[in-house]
Amino acid sequence: MAIVPVIGNMNCAKVIMDIGLLEMNYDTQMCTGLLDGKISACSYMSYKLVILVSLVSIIFSDLIRVEAISDTISGQFPYVASMQWGMPPFIRLKHICAGTIIKPDWILTLGSCVTSSPNFGRTVIKVGIYDILHSDEHTQTIDVENFIIHEDYAGGIAPNDIALLKLKNRIIYNERVSPIDFPVQSNVSIETAVLIGWGSACNKFHPKLRQKLQTSTVSIITNEKCQTYCREIKDGSFIYDIQLCTIEQKILSTSPGDNGSPLVQNVMGKSVLIGIESWNLTPCGSAIPSPTVYTRVTSFLNWINSKISV
Repeated sequence: MAIVPVIGNMNCAKVIMDIGLLEMNYDTQMCTGLLDGKISACSYMSYKLVILVSLVSIIFSDLIRVEAISDTISGQFPYVASMQWGMPPFIRLKHICAGTIIKPDWILTLGSCVTSSPNFGRTVIKVGIYDILHSDEHTQTIDVENFIIHEDYAGGIAPNDIALLKLKNRIIYNERVSPIDFPVQSNVSIETAVLIGWGSACNKFHPKLRQKLQTSTVSIITNEKCQTYCREIKDGSFIYDIQLCTIEQKILSTSPGDNGSPLVQNVMGKSVLIGIESWNLTPCGSAIPSPTVYTRVTSFLNWINSKISV
């Protein structure tokens, strides 16, 4: 239990707009929060802003860290999708996770993206989207028909964090919208990879969702080295073979994208999906290098194919 002050709706609205995830709050809502800047701004829960809505209370957590990233070019990564949830017209659709196009009617993302989102309202996938706050003539919005979470996923940062989203209608492929390939070999090269997504800068008190699709190059490390970092950080997490890790090349952790962001490598001139961004070992701004943990896609190719072939 925590005692927190109630803040005025005008101050609350300013924070909400700075975050970039919700519209102005209404008179039928109230907010609590700690706005003195003394608490780490690594996650929405870190400054404990809670929006009390008449229908549902939404608490934003696990905001992903971003540092040393760059804007992509519109259409540069045609396989990236935005998973969005809302209750129009009361709550407009908002980005909650990233995903990756693998088939015209299938999106690959995290199981935690599904379990952490409300089981009511409307969930859609937007593809061909570049600016997360504005759809354009290239954007296709398709409702999600069904969610398939891996049967062995236990929730949180547990292994087997993977899910498939079955779409009600098929995606129309074009020069800005197309699927990604899977790697042929089961082994992932221990070199660099590219992470793509809509991340949030953590070097500000109020994290703000990046409007434009971002990209960053990260270094893949062995699971043994990743486990060593866990021990050095005194984190009790265990790194499984069905996961993989990257470490950022700067002191501050870097991760340009929310949960579900694709980690890709270039193999013989084409992009292949090797990982799905899942969780980070330490809060943003840590003074030590901090790995990011991903679901290793090659470990789930049989599972994916068994579900989408039905």
